[in-house]
Amino acid sequence: MESETFAFIAMPAFGALIVGYLLTDWRLAGAVAAGCFGLLLILPGAEPSIATFVLPILLGAAAGALVLLPFLRFLPDTTIWGRMTVAIIAALLASVFNISILAGGA
Repeated sequence: MESETFAFIAMPAFGALIVGYLLTDWRLAGAVAAGCFGLLLILPGAEPSIATFVLPILLGAAAGALVLLPFLRFLPDTTIWGRMTVAIIAALLASVFNISILAGGA
């Protein structure tokens, strides 16, 4: 269970926190979301060791950036903690949704 928690909860949260910390404009958030979702489509064919560590971080970054897009558009003067909170909540919701799909399909 520890490896699943690390892969599906901790790594996406880490990716979302980095995105929330670095992004300050909604246009950057849109670019990061589009880039991460594009990489999520490319990387599953990559080596298993790369995909194992990169895919969860990209999922968290994509979810965080996608939610930060409208957040930064309408509240451009947000604090770092506000951006990080919004991004990590989105990543955690995406992770729980992902786990529930995988557990239901097994």
